Amino acid sequence: MRFAESHDEACRYCGSTQIVIWPPSSAGQCAGCSEEVRVYEARLDRLAERKLAVARAAFAASEAERRAAERLRLRAERRAALVEAARGMFAGAAARLRRLPHAQARASHRA
Repeated sequence: MRFAESHDEACRYCGSTQIVIWPPSSAGQCAGCSEEVRVYEARLDRLAERKLAVARAAFAASEAERRAAERLRLRAERRAALVEAARGMFAGAAARLRRLPHAQARASHRA
């Protein structure tokens, strides 16, 4: 719908000076009182609400993906830290076992 200011007097019911100029079926009616204008504005409001709901859903989905990626990154870091700690622990245990007297004796028999 398109509106314009009337050059005549204001609407006697609501005092509005805006009139409908398009569509032709509503041309000349008061923009404040016209039932078609109310229906049109309600339709625009519903459209805006739907677009907002879609945008909120898309934002929520992207935030959920971001949080999931962050959780995966943290798990991978923890897993890598545990692997490194286990390697260090096993390497230290192997070194201690090699230093034991019976391990040195066995090593000399093999040579």
